[in-house]
Amino acid sequence: MATQPKIAPLPSNAPEFAHEFSTRMRNRKDVTKKPSVRQTQSIPMLLSARYFRNGKLTLDDFLDAAVYTTFPPDQKIAREIAEDILLGREKDKKKPVEVKVDESVTKIKTDKLQEVMDQIKREQELAKVIKKDKVEAGYEYLLELRKQKDKSLYEALQYGPKTEDRYLSDGEIVLRGITSDEELKKTASQELMDKFGTLGSQDIQNSQVLDCLDQVCESPNAAEQIAAKSLRGDKDVHQQFSKLSERDTSTAARALRHMEEMGTLTPDEQQAMDQKLQDDLDDLSEAADYAKELGRVPDNIDKHIKDAPQKFSLSDADEFAKKIKESTGTDIMDDLMEQYDEQYDQGAGKNVDMRQLAENARQSKSWKSLVEKETKSMLESADSRSSPSDFLRSSLAQNQPHMENLPNQDAKKQWDKAMKQLADGAVERSPTKMHLRQTVKHASRLGQVPSEQAIREAGARLGMTEEEILELINPSFEVIKKLIEAGVNDFDRLHNLMSSAGLSPQQLRQLGDLAAQKGNQGALGAVAHEDLHAALGTAGSGMNQRYGRGYAQQSGPVPGMPTEKDRVDMAFGGLLGGTATNIIKIWYTYRDQLPPELKQRLLEIAKRLLMDLGMRYARQTMGSSMLGGIQESTT
Repeated sequence: MATQPKIAPLPSNAPEFAHEFSTRMRNRKDVTKKPSVRQTQSIPMLLSARYFRNGKLTLDDFLDAAVYTTFPPDQKIAREIAEDILLGREKDKKKPVEVKVDESVTKIKTDKLQEVMDQIKREQELAKVIKKDKVEAGYEYLLELRKQKDKSLYEALQYGPKTEDRYLSDGEIVLRGITSDEELKKTASQELMDKFGTLGSQDIQNSQVLDCLDQVCESPNAAEQIAAKSLRGDKDVHQQFSKLSERDTSTAARALRHMEEMGTLTPDEQQAMDQKLQDDLDDLSEAADYAKELGRVPDNIDKHIKDAPQKFSLSDADEFAKKIKESTGTDIMDDLMEQYDEQYDQGAGKNVDMRQLAENARQSKSWKSLVEKETKSMLESADSRSSPSDFLRSSLAQNQPHMENLPNQDAKKQWDKAMKQLADGAVERSPTKMHLRQTVKHASRLGQVPSEQAIREAGARLGMTEEEILELINPSFEVIKKLIEAGVNDFDRLHNLMSSAGLSPQQLRQLGDLAAQKGNQGALGAVAHEDLHAALGTAGSGMNQRYGRGYAQQSGPVPGMPTEKDRVDMAFGGLLGGTATNIIKIWYTYRDQLPPELKQRLLEIAKRLLMDLGMRYARQTMGSSMLGGIQESTT
């Protein structure tokens, strides 16, 4: 490896570096995403921006430019390649003969060796600090401490489910060379005070044994402070608790729990404080905190349940109900759902939506009633929109997937009923025949086929014939075939029917032959958007079948059938009747299944449409000007 940089950090070297970096990245087989031309251009632009900002460039700037413009999974490789270029490493190093080694075994051995070395290092550092005579004195004191009749001090030290939770372990007493109760209390009390904010009731009681109760009474945590003062016997505890309760009911509930667990209150004092705290609870959220701290439901829980629909969303209320159930075992969700149902028209409706109802589904009359009311509200809201049918179609697409996560069949049945109402509502509000066809197709794809009555009423309102209405109610092969025979050349109408009917490759092939025989370009284009082979008359019909026979290899001439070239021209002409995005998909689906001449024609169409899509996207994202697109900033 060279010690001197191969490339000087100058702006003039940026293009050369970018080109070399991109070339090496493209040659690496383990790169997830190959560098694009845009990345090659971005590296010099980023470096020039840094040069104008800082007045100079460094090798780190070159390295950062390479890494930051690379796809995240490949940034480690990018850093390696950039360092190779900057430091003059050879492009292709001869790799030594690889010896297969079990990496897992090697790693385990290395880890164990490192653990032993770390342990030796810790013991060496400890040996420098520990004095032998102090350790011996500490050990003798520990033995005396264990023999004392009054075990309160030693038991206070042993408090904690784990050794690391204790203020001082036996080993720490020995290693620190503690030799007296006073020294022990001073050290342990400091450890206790380091836990301010997370003290438990037993910690507060232990502070009395460790002679640091006065310090705990000055804790920055109000709950610990009041509980410690109660243990000390202060006279103004009730007054301080009342002020805390008015200010912060959650912290006051924690303070009351500490005092109840320590037994520092008389029954009258406890009842008075509890009543004061319950009176200060403002809503269901604070009632849930009360239940979590004290393990019981407040006496006025019914009031908070009744007020919840006007204050909280259904999801938030459900979270509070879960907290209460986990802490007390009391389930209030059915009562909450009933209140949301009763108060729906009085303002609770603004705190309910279909997503929340799906997430909090219950087998109750109130939940079913809420689903019905919310569905009715959506239908009424649609009429005030600029496009009612589109609003309901969007609502159907958003809410239909929720049915899969509902807990039981009863809830799913109710949900399906609501979704069918949305589908029928979208159909009933369709403004045109084309929009009606699209709505029926959209709803059917989502799994909600509109009712026959809704389709008939909408079709009659829009002046559709009986045949057109039947197409929507029951799209089938025979219906499509009759339309093509009748000379219907409407691409959108025919394609909607074909995509909804679930036709087999053989049926599509028959429709393609019929459309070609009738010279129906729109119908042939619709077939092409479903199965290009069926439209072209080539072998390999079906999206999943590979190209089998060559172009123009047919069993024999068919009377009235156009020549093969005419059919191909007609099919590719009809192909343009569909959306550009669908034609791009057709290219990627069939490009390896077509003979060269057909593949080239499809490529030209897809290329032209892809460029149109790109230009449209550029105009939408970057705008436009007289001189071209507005360039994105590099700084």
